[in-house]
Amino acid sequence: MLDPNVFRSDPVLGTDPNGVFYFCSLDESLYAQMFRSLDGGVSWSAPVFMFGGDKPWFTIDPTASVGRGNIYACWSMGDYTDTPFTRSRDGGQTFDGPYSMQLTVFGTLTVDPNGTVYVGGLYYPYTPNSYTVITRSTDAKTAPTPTFSINWGFSLGGALIGWTKLNPEGLLGQLWIASDHSSGPTRGYLYALCSVQPSSGLDPLDVHFARSTDGGDTWSTPVRVNDDPSGTGAWQWFGTMSVAPNGRIDVVWNDTRNDPHSPSNPTYSELYYAYSTNAGQTWSRNMPITPPWRHGVGYPVQQKIGDYYHMISDNAAANLAYAATFNGEEDVYFVRIGDCNHNGVHDGTDIANGTSTDFDSSGIPDDCEDCDSDGVGDPQEIVDGTHPDCNHNWVPDMCDITAGTSQDCNSNGVPDECDIAGRFSADCNHNGIPDECELANGTAHDCNRNGILDVCDIAAGTSADCNSNGIPDECDIASGTSRDCNRNGVPDECELAAGTATDCDSNGVLDECDRTNCDGSSWCSDCNSNGILDACDLVGLFRAESPQYTPFGNPTVQTFTLTIPPTATGDVLLSFSALGDLFSQTKHVNVSINGQAVGTAYGHVGYYSCAPDQLDTLTIPMATYNTLKASGGGNVAIAMSPTSNMSPTACGSAPTWIKVAVTYSIPPHSQDANGNGIPDECDPAACCFVNGHCEIKTPALCTQASGTYQGLGTTCVPNLCIPLGCPGDMNCDERITFADIDLFVQALAGEPAWAHWPCPWRNGDCNGDGAVTRADIDPFVALLGTTCP
Repeated sequence: MLDPNVFRSDPVLGTDPNGVFYFCSLDESLYAQMFRSLDGGVSWSAPVFMFGGDKPWFTIDPTASVGRGNIYACWSMGDYTDTPFTRSRDGGQTFDGPYSMQLTVFGTLTVDPNGTVYVGGLYYPYTPNSYTVITRSTDAKTAPTPTFSINWGFSLGGALIGWTKLNPEGLLGQLWIASDHSSGPTRGYLYALCSVQPSSGLDPLDVHFARSTDGGDTWSTPVRVNDDPSGTGAWQWFGTMSVAPNGRIDVVWNDTRNDPHSPSNPTYSELYYAYSTNAGQTWSRNMPITPPWRHGVGYPVQQKIGDYYHMISDNAAANLAYAATFNGEEDVYFVRIGDCNHNGVHDGTDIANGTSTDFDSSGIPDDCEDCDSDGVGDPQEIVDGTHPDCNHNWVPDMCDITAGTSQDCNSNGVPDECDIAGRFSADCNHNGIPDECELANGTAHDCNRNGILDVCDIAAGTSADCNSNGIPDECDIASGTSRDCNRNGVPDECELAAGTATDCDSNGVLDECDRTNCDGSSWCSDCNSNGILDACDLVGLFRAESPQYTPFGNPTVQTFTLTIPPTATGDVLLSFSALGDLFSQTKHVNVSINGQAVGTAYGHVGYYSCAPDQLDTLTIPMATYNTLKASGGGNVAIAMSPTSNMSPTACGSAPTWIKVAVTYSIPPHSQDANGNGIPDECDPAACCFVNGHCEIKTPALCTQASGTYQGLGTTCVPNLCIPLGCPGDMNCDERITFADIDLFVQALAGEPAWAHWPCPWRNGDCNGDGAVTRADIDPFVALLGTTCP
């Protein structure tokens, strides 16, 4: 604890050529203070005031010039904005100045081999598009008052940004300036690096690098250090650079390219590393250094992980202090990068000199890649065939499986992707899981036992799934989930939805099945043989119901289309049933017909997420419905559009769904004038024939028999078909004589026995009661000897 009970921020650590440690940070009043340790950090001096402001940084001259050991510092903003530079020429015991210099924010300093000081940063006043600048002082090592040359702007191909989801209250890095102190041809080169939002717009943030070979006067075209494909949306943030004494350039950054959810909207980052041994002309393959960590947890005071990391390189490795949340909180970690076999030689040098092999060109010596810890590098074992590597990722298959990089669901020792690629296992739905494993763990089914997953049968058209429930129709029918009363292989609900069958009485049975299984009862009769039950002929009701549409939720719009339905004669009722994400009034369904909004379903309280068969209704005025129907050419497309906040997977393994039923009145097919429940065209009544015979027949059958239908409610008693004749004249000679007596006696036997047509049997009705009975005898006798009127 350097200064108990004092909040500090913006730490910077360095050493001078004599091994003295220096630590600079801001106190609570945002002034910079320097601490010094002469015993390797065991104890520290009291703080020394060094002016300063936000984002202070310092560097120490390591050269053999007269400025050797000088400490140079600058800052971004604060009380000394006009004089943002100071120095110490007595080992940090005092600081002089501060001195005027163009304020460059969010940057760093470096000293070249001649002792010249460079300050790099963003031009102030800062805006998100501020350009990168560098300023130079050749006399800061000796002059009483250092002077600075004009600032040069140069491009890194993008802009430094901050205050995003990754680091809500902080930067996403800072500009790094470093000088090459090697003894080779690159000695004195200046290097610049930063995480920037590239001007190409292909990615939100990349790590860009540029170099100057002439003291900062001109700069190379910036290059991209991260090697993930452009356009993936991954973020490379907190880009950090240091240069080893031998000229190797080391770079690290946080990378979201492997975020399991979304690289462009990430939750996790990994620390990545790359290096260059040719002044940044080319870079090694990017290497992940740490496991993934969540960058949005453990915020202590501000919502940020920090503003930068700090790295110092030696000839063998890079030494990095960085922040991460492996423990669910923000902690500071140290890692030494680049000497994996701890032989004091950088991995790249080991590989270049042949000291270590690198069969997989990963930039990591093979002897450091030994997942089975048998002392032999994995790439070597793969090359000599000791361990198979079927997916060619330079990791033995058994290690892929053990580490979970590859799955082996069937436990055959071969990664699933290789089983699939080699066609030892089928993967008909292309989800990377062998079909036999999906069947074994219950995540997929083969209900018809044809060796193909149901979803693939459906996708290929081998099996139909007319109700969109993910189950082949034949299995729905076999299990009883769906009825198929006409045994045509199509679930009844689908025939109803498609309009190829009807259920006019809404009893859940197709009308054709009601008719086929009719036992003569009035409820199932079809007297006019028009394919519609008599009861439905008289009601005039149209009803159609969709299947269950899956899934139910954003962004899927489910549409139920009626092909040329009848015109409505009353208001139309839409009845919805659903299972889904409904526990909020803001989660509802916008309903439209033929593209015209007609209302909202599930837009009020009382609905719950994943409760089955939740109901709601919507009434459409008759005129509106018929107008919209006409706009669709006679068809009606009912679209059910969920709101954007409604999840289609809210119910876990249970598939969400919605369906709609349409009900309205239409003109009846038949009339029932006498209200006896029988269509008029089927209602039997008196039918007369030319011989005066009367029978009870339907209108159709009467016409078919060449009879004359007498109209609803008529009967054959009395016989309406016998014309009015002359009572007692049984032979129709217009006289009542003794010749009529025998015929009268025969008429007493009844009309069916009468054989003397066309003279009507009814002439025997002498008392006018409509029948020929013994009561007519006396009136007949009284008529003897008379003539017909």
